[in-house]
Amino acid sequence: MCLMFPKFLEIRIRLQGREHTSWTKHETYYDSSANENKSRTARYSGNRTFLKQDGIVRDQGTLPSGKHVFPISFQLPNDIPGSFECQYGNISYTIKLTVHKAFKIDLEDTKQIKISAPLRLKNIDSVMLRGCELEDEKTICCCCCTGGYVEMQVSLHCKTFALGYPGFVKVYILNMSNVNVDDLTVTIGQTLTFKTTDPGSDYKYDVEQIAVCHNRGVDAHADKTYNLSIDMPRSAVIPNFTRCQLFRCEHELTVTAGLSGCHNNLDVSTDVAVSHEPSLNMHPPGNHEEHEPQSNAMQNKRRSSCGTIGGGEYNGEAPVISQPMPRNMPMPIPMPMSIPMPMHKPIPMPMPMPMPMPPYGAACLFPKPLPMPGYGEPPYSGSSDPSTFPSANAPSAPSELDLADNSGKDLFIHKS
Repeated sequence: MCLMFPKFLEIRIRLQGREHTSWTKHETYYDSSANENKSRTARYSGNRTFLKQDGIVRDQGTLPSGKHVFPISFQLPNDIPGSFECQYGNISYTIKLTVHKAFKIDLEDTKQIKISAPLRLKNIDSVMLRGCELEDEKTICCCCCTGGYVEMQVSLHCKTFALGYPGFVKVYILNMSNVNVDDLTVTIGQTLTFKTTDPGSDYKYDVEQIAVCHNRGVDAHADKTYNLSIDMPRSAVIPNFTRCQLFRCEHELTVTAGLSGCHNNLDVSTDVAVSHEPSLNMHPPGNHEEHEPQSNAMQNKRRSSCGTIGGGEYNGEAPVISQPMPRNMPMPIPMPMSIPMPMHKPIPMPMPMPMPMPPYGAACLFPKPLPMPGYGEPPYSGSSDPSTFPSANAPSAPSELDLADNSGKDLFIHKS
C-alpha cells in the first residue's frame, strides 16, 4: 500500500472474513385494512463475521513526503473457509488499512483478497474415515402373488472420497425373483444449503452430481458381486464451509438397482465426505473388477449353513491371503501319503477252565441245614415211618439223604 502524508498517530490494519446471503421471495400476506390477501416481494438476507484480526503497521510518528511501502503478513487459522461466490451469497475476505491522524479525518482503504482453503483430512470428521455396511431388500408382488425377492448389500471401505483419486464401492445383488435388475447406478451428489436470518430463516438449495457410475444389472434367479471404482473428477468444485453458519455443504452416496417393469427400485444412501487430500483407508486390498458367481443363487443362499472362515461366508474355496509372503521363509515339509493300516483279526479268547468239583459232587457246596424246631438235630430222631413226618400244616422240612465219604463223616444235601 502507498502512503503520502507527513504526520500520523498510528497505522492500523484489519483482516476480516465475512459470509453474506441474500435473495428475494414472493409471499402472500393479509391486508386487514383492505380485508383481502395481497402479494409482495420480500428480501431475505444474512450477514455474519467469522474472522477478525487486527495489527499495527506503524506506531505514532512522521513520514516525509513521498511514497512509502510497508510489508504486511497475517497468520491465518487452519479452519477457515475459502472464498466463495454464487447467486445466493458469498464468502469474502477484506483487508482494511486505517491511518489515524490527530484532529483530522482518518484515512481508510479497503481491498478484497481471495483465500484458497482446500479440504484436508483434519477438517473432516473421523467418523467419515471409517467404513460402513448398507443393505436393502424388496419383495416382488404381482397380482397379489409373491414373486420372490431382491436383496442388495453395499460395502464401503472408507466414507471419504478425494478429488482426482478413484473411490471404491462393493455391491452384492441377490435376485431371487422373476424380475430382472436392469442396471446398477452409483452416484455421489453434492448439496449446498444457504440460509438467511433477516427478517426470518429461509433456505435455498443447489444440488449437483459430482460422479456417476453405471453398470449392467442381474438376471432373474441369479446373483452378482460388483467391485466398482468411481472416478472422482479433479475439476469438481468442492467448497470449504468450515466455521460458516449460513453456508453448508453435504455429500451423499446413492446406490440404485433399477428393476424392470412397474416395480420400485432398490435404493440405499449414506452421507460421505469429499476432500482434496486422499486417505490411506481409501484403497482396500484386492482387485476391483466385476466377478460373476460360479454357482447359482440358490447355492449362494445356502452358504451360510456351511460354516464360516475368518468371519465371512464359506464359498467352497480355500481362503486367499492378500498380504505378501515374508522373505527367507522355510519351505513347508510335504506331508506323507496316508497308508491304510492292515486290519487285524480279533484275538481268540481262551475258554474258561472248568472248576474242579469236590469229591462228592456239588453237595459239598451247600451248607449244613439248620435244625428244625421240634425235630431235633438231623438226622431226625424217630422212626422212618412217614406218619412220623411233619404234617401238611407244619412247615415243610427238607428231605435228607445220608451220604458217607471215606472219612466216615456224614454229608447232607439240602433239596428245596
